Amino acid sequence: MEIKEYQPIKINLSLKDISKKYSNLDIKYPNISLINGDYLQIRGASGSGKTTLCEILVKFLSFDSGTITLNNQEISSINVFNYIHYISQFPEHNLIGPTALDELNLWGVEINNPEIILQEFNVPDLPIWKLSFGQKKALSFAVLKLCPRTIWILDEPFAGLDANMKEKLCELINDFRQTGGVVIEAVAIL
Repeated sequence: MEIKEYQPIKINLSLKDISKKYSNLDIKYPNISLINGDYLQIRGASGSGKTTLCEILVKFLSFDSGTITLNNQEISSINVFNYIHYISQFPEHNLIGPTALDELNLWGVEINNPEIILQEFNVPDLPIWKLSFGQKKALSFAVLKLCPRTIWILDEPFAGLDANMKEKLCELINDFRQTGGVVIEAVAIL
């Protein structure tokens, strides 16, 4: 199997005075500045705005005040998906291929033997709807390995994983950061 070694581009992601208002909630986020190799863990109780921030960063949601810049450009003026790969806490939201193998092939990366990647992540080549919750998450992580982005936003990535897949994900994150990737992880606390 051949996968081109990925060299992340220089990253400077900055959030300043970001707030989001809902009918009964006004969420104010701390100022954040991230560069290559950084890891940010967003921790909070359910409903505290972790997923909201993730979705603001990928422009699924708007924000009410503040600025977000990526390499000194407002994110409103750029295609963030040239830089960011987002994995939702719901794995079915991440996958669009009819089968596991099709999912890997959809990402436009030339893979000589994608079956090896499925084996590495312990995902059978079945229709997506037949995969378990953990297998769907594992397939999403296999895509991370292939997808040339410099920022990963992971919403509750460890939920529903067995010990082996948790270890695999930790290795994947550490390897990515060592090459200059930025990781933002949302984690629920009880």
